[in-house]
Amino acid sequence: MPNKIETAADTLETQLAHMKAELSRLAEQMVAMGKQDGAALSAAAREQAETLRAKGAAGLAGAEGAVKDHPLKAVGIAAALGLLFGLILGRR
Repeated sequence: MPNKIETAADTLETQLAHMKAELSRLAEQMVAMGKQDGAALSAAAREQAETLRAKGAAGLAGAEGAVKDHPLKAVGIAAALGLLFGLILGRR
């Protein structure tokens, strides 16, 4: 016949087993939530990258058009920028 200590120990063991199972279930739910959040963030990042890529392509096309329309002005600006960078980097 089990005494009070053995009964209490058995009860504690049962409760610990239930707590372990619950913690395991909660951990699995957290992992699933993390995967869902990660997938959503990944999709948002891809969408943002595509938007930026499209804006960059439009900016490049605009710059190419400006250079074709005003080639001497473009060469002058490039030469001035080159001289400026040369002066700044030459002082080091």
